Amino acid sequence: MTLSQDGLDQQQIVIEDERTGLDTATLQKAIANNLFDPQGKSPQTATLNDDYLALAYTIRDRLMPSWLASTQTYLNSDHKLVSYFSAEYLVKQQIDLCLSLFSMLVLVVSKAVYII
Repeated sequence: MTLSQDGLDQQQIVIEDERTGLDTATLQKAIANNLFDPQGKSPQTATLNDDYLALAYTIRDRLMPSWLASTQTYLNSDHKLVSYFSAEYLVKQQIDLCLSLFSMLVLVVSKAVYII
C-alpha cells in the first residue's frame, strides 16, 4: 500500500489474464483464442501458417505492455530517440528471440504445442 497525495491508501492490484499470463494453461488458452478470434479457425481446420500467426499474436500480447511502458517513459522525458530498421532481422528470428527471452520456448514446445 502507498499513500497518495490526498492522503488515501491505494493498493496496486495486478491481475494476469489470458493476454498477459505466462503459465501453461493461460498460454494454451491464449493460443487457441488467437487462432479462433482474429482468424476464425479451429485447431482442426488451421493451417501451419494459422498456427504460426496464433503463436505470434500470443507473443505480441505479452510484449505490448512492456513496449508501451518504455514508449511512455521516452515520451515523458527529454530524451531523443533514434530508430534503425534493418532487413536482416527476420520475423522468425524475432519470434525465436522473444520466446527465449520470456522463457516460453520450452513451455510452448513441450506443453502448448498439442493445441497446434
